[in-house]
Amino acid sequence: MNLIKPQLDATGVNITLEFDSGLKYRGFQKEFEQVIINFIANSRDAYLEKKSIKKEIIIKIKDNSDDITMTIEDHAGGINKKIIDRIFDPYFTSKAPGKGTGIGLYMSKMIIEKKFGGEIQVKNKVYGTLFTITLPIVENQ
Repeated sequence: MNLIKPQLDATGVNITLEFDSGLKYRGFQKEFEQVIINFIANSRDAYLEKKSIKKEIIIKIKDNSDDITMTIEDHAGGINKKIIDRIFDPYFTSKAPGKGTGIGLYMSKMIIEKKFGGEIQVKNKVYGTLFTITLPIVENQ
């Protein structure tokens, strides 16, 4: 949060973080941080494009006994239905030329799947986008 908070403050985007207390997960911290930064940066960019009044990113982390679920939700209008199935493809971007490489979400998906054995899902909600990251609980954490 320390890395991206100044950018969020400058653009008026607030983050709400809700999580189960005492939650711990062993894994590749820097890679996981990069995944979260990618999602937050994409939400921030969506807010800048849509000129939303209420700019908020809601991150919830929950321990479900068998797995840990993290959701990242914004209210920036959602992802166009025509492209939502392609957003994790390498080099695919919906941003204007020179504004995105199409690598961020692809790499995030690879990190979660290959390094953590988890999965990422995306869906549009009424006012925005909801990403869900599910990580398996590994014994001896």
